[in-house]
Amino acid sequence: MPDVFAIIRRLRTRAGLRPFLTNNLGYMSWDDPILRSAPGVAPRCWLGCFAGVRTVGVASDGSVRGCLALPYEMREGNVRDEALKSIWRDPARFAYTRAFTLTDLTGACAACEHGAVCRGGCNALAMRVHGKTGTCTHCMAQHEDAARAPVDAPGPASA
Repeated sequence: MPDVFAIIRRLRTRAGLRPFLTNNLGYMSWDDPILRSAPGVAPRCWLGCFAGVRTVGVASDGSVRGCLALPYEMREGNVRDEALKSIWRDPARFAYTRAFTLTDLTGACAACEHGAVCRGGCNALAMRVHGKTGTCTHCMAQHEDAARAPVDAPGPASA
């Protein structure tokens, strides 16, 4: 992924159409605020999945999910059976983001310093890759930390 980010950094300097990161290509890299922000907008980093918090999707069959990229099994209701307003305002729904706590994080995300902000990355990607939310193997912070770690770091000095 570092090669992809290098290409995006290079393409952002050209005139015309310039790419920027959205929601499922790495998170919390050193240059995340630059790569994730649209040209002319104040830089911002990944702020976690907004599915069911700031966004909602209604599929053609009426099923409601926090994001239409989430699996069908994560539907929270159906507008053919009840009003979207009722589904949205129900505090028991969209619990995967609305009731998030740091204990929901697993794998490398559980110990990550960015966990409170990132919240394990894109929930749709996590569900597709891992079958659960709260974990992300596409995290640039993890890859950058691994690249900076010395391969043969000496152990603790003996006294």
